[in-house]
Amino acid sequence: MRHFVLSCGALWLALPAISLAAVLGSMTPAQPVSEARIAALPLEQRAPWLAYLARSRALMEADKGALAAEQLDPAAAAGRPHVSGDGGMPLRKAAAWYGTPEALRVADTILSFQTPAGGWGKNADRSGPPRRSGESWSPPDGPQRKSAWSYVGTIDNGATTSEMRFLALAAAQLGERGEVYRAAFLKGLRYLLNAQYPNGGFPQIYPLQGGYHDAVTLNDDAMVKVLDLLLDVGQGRTGYGFVPPAEKQEALAAVRRATAMLVATQQKSGGRRTGWGQQYDALSLELAGARNFEPAALASSESAGVLLFLMRLPDPSPEVREAVHAGVAWLRATALRDVAWAGDGPEGRRLQPAPGAPALWSRYYDARTGKPVFGDRDRSIHDDVKEIDPERRNGYAWYGAVPARAIARYEAWSQPVKPARVILVGDSTMAPNGGYGDALCRRLAPRVACVNKGRAGRSTSSYRADGYWEEVRSLLDDKRDFSQTYVLIGFGHNDQPGKPGRSTDLKTEFPANMGRYAIEAAAAGAVPVLVTPLARRTFENGKPADTLAPWAAATRALARERQLPLVDLHPASMAAFAALGEAESRTLGPVPKPDAKGPDLTHLNDKGAEIVAPIALKELASAIPSLTSP
Repeated sequence: MRHFVLSCGALWLALPAISLAAVLGSMTPAQPVSEARIAALPLEQRAPWLAYLARSRALMEADKGALAAEQLDPAAAAGRPHVSGDGGMPLRKAAAWYGTPEALRVADTILSFQTPAGGWGKNADRSGPPRRSGESWSPPDGPQRKSAWSYVGTIDNGATTSEMRFLALAAAQLGERGEVYRAAFLKGLRYLLNAQYPNGGFPQIYPLQGGYHDAVTLNDDAMVKVLDLLLDVGQGRTGYGFVPPAEKQEALAAVRRATAMLVATQQKSGGRRTGWGQQYDALSLELAGARNFEPAALASSESAGVLLFLMRLPDPSPEVREAVHAGVAWLRATALRDVAWAGDGPEGRRLQPAPGAPALWSRYYDARTGKPVFGDRDRSIHDDVKEIDPERRNGYAWYGAVPARAIARYEAWSQPVKPARVILVGDSTMAPNGGYGDALCRRLAPRVACVNKGRAGRSTSSYRADGYWEEVRSLLDDKRDFSQTYVLIGFGHNDQPGKPGRSTDLKTEFPANMGRYAIEAAAAGAVPVLVTPLARRTFENGKPADTLAPWAAATRALARERQLPLVDLHPASMAAFAALGEAESRTLGPVPKPDAKGPDLTHLNDKGAEIVAPIALKELASAIPSLTSP
């Protein structure tokens, strides 16, 4: 509404109750990505975009070809209803539920609907029967037909990311039997990485379908949900330990590109940063419209989603921190107080006085003026919600409280950044004075605290029996000063036979003991990371003799079964010692004791620790990249 005030000399005369609603303009939808538009880009930008477009078209043809080749099951013609909510894929059940027959039926249905390109459609009930031969990958608004091609592979409404998270949860309960679900997850991960634009954004639908779907889509947190998943994968969070190191690095690289795009597309008004739109033109990154009633404007809910994601980033850059501070300041400035969006009857929904009501935000704000704007189905843009058609006014969330979540999160985020913490749990090869642990601690990222609780002569059994695990438990209980704690658990040397009071059975006790440490660490809120044992520097006929392979294999198997991050130190250290040769490897141990029968080929002197620590660091970087990034 626009209120006019007239000035007459020193006398101000306000015209009471006079206000004029205005049609501000018309919504222009986002344009698709095309060769013609790419040709208008600077020369150095064209090649990656043309390659992207060609790959997208090839994947769509492959999707269509696979469907066309299928024999149509008559039952498929009956169609499948659209659903909302979690689509039959609950993601917050107790972990054990995901190994039940009920959950595995859902997982199998999810597998059946994965497109050849690797994504999934939206609004389908995954708790229903598997996809039938000839059935569309995504249920269209009508009878299932091969000719229907809409939302075949999308990130809209949580599609693809929800399916991937569900598959990972199911795989975690099945050990090696979950390999088919892990393979589908990795195919989905490749789909997401392929879908990312050269500028870091993500389209709503991939392979590209055209129209406004080609725009970079923040609407309903579509892109943010992708980035949340990629960040979880890249950081090696529990449940995603099976992702190979190379793909973890790709996921983190994708997050970095997207973060740069988000910082660059934060809007400004009067020289100040404000919020984000719900869609951006794929090529120009200008604000773009979507559906007829969704204008190119700032979007409060999507801005909150972006802020929540940026506040998840470890060690945020100064640019990210500036973007968050400014974004939250804008949300605080635009909040509406003591009103509610409610009503029914002839007048429908409207803003009404409500003293003490929680803060509200308009769905859209004009990027230039900062005033609320509202769209209608005829693409007209208004400055008064009461001026749009009742069907749209009552059928869309023109006001909401989602930004309050970002503001609440900001209160904690804006405090001094807490460091992460690493606790080393293991035997003498990790312990101070004979192990690599202290040298590894010195090489971790600057904002990572490290506590070496490795203890000489201990096995998975005696470490607990001698009370050292209780010391670690006490540390885990005191976590107020740390953003996250990681517990690196590595044993094997003293679990071998011939060590009274320490030896454990390789097939039963050793994996059970390692698993118990991991379970208790996770229950305390830490992230357990398994470590295969450091190789001995034993040579036979000039070649390394592997005396710890079975314990390394058992540790790997447990990591796969429990979906835990793994620092695979054993083969890496074997290769390093082989490269050094027998004579040089012997120089890495401490001076033998007077009664020793030969050189110490297990423990490390300072030189040995300085050689092994970088090897361990490299393996740790593959498992938990955030611990080693500067």
